[in-house]
Amino acid sequence: MAWAVKHKDLNIIKENCSFFIEQFESVRSPDTLDPTYGELLAQISSQHRRLAIAILLSDAKLDTFREHLRLSGALRVKLLEMARADPGQVAQWARQGLIGPFLDAWTAGADDVASRIAALSGLPYQPDYEYREDYQYARWWYNVASAQWQLGEDARERMRELAEVTDDDGDPRVRVCSALAEGDAGAFDQAMIDLCRQHIDWFKERSADPAENDTEGQVFVEGLALVRLAQRVGLPTSPEYPRVPGLARLVR
Repeated sequence: MAWAVKHKDLNIIKENCSFFIEQFESVRSPDTLDPTYGELLAQISSQHRRLAIAILLSDAKLDTFREHLRLSGALRVKLLEMARADPGQVAQWARQGLIGPFLDAWTAGADDVASRIAALSGLPYQPDYEYREDYQYARWWYNVASAQWQLGEDARERMRELAEVTDDDGDPRVRVCSALAEGDAGAFDQAMIDLCRQHIDWFKERSADPAENDTEGQVFVEGLALVRLAQRVGLPTSPEYPRVPGLARLVR
């Protein structure tokens, strides 16, 4: 696969992400979590994801790519563990719908980290900070994690709830979840292609951040997570999907 991003741009992104991460690591963690530190943890988690993708695109170092995705998830665990005493204080950053670090950990093969995130994610729907469909989609994923990455009746119920709040049977995420539940490889392939195209269109139409476009816009981590789940439940998949490179897939 040929990447649309120049190496010099990726090198700048790697330098900037590494700088922010190093600055964060040099600061002592507070004893209690406040909204400012919660936001910082969420931001550094995103920096690890961005750095992971930049490394994948520029150097194809899979172990380093996965390690930074794991670190993204580990910071989410830290945030949620610190928030247990008073999660409402940092609801904006502890909300269930903020699912990126969970998907990072699962994509990296850090199943223990992803499962820990799922176990700690217990806040109710936060209408001031998240869309209902994002909340329901996260609940579907966390249910799958709690069921040892299998799709039982509870996962089907979460999928039905997602379909209800989305109010669109043609929504690609709903169709992907449905295809996984039904074990329909053909439906999964088509839904994945549509979801990937939706991802590409979002970045074309809405994202104004060049670094985000050059990383998250080029590699669809959620797509990698869904493909790994399909493989885990025994569903055949295509070798690649748009922005879901076969090189980055974890086969286990």
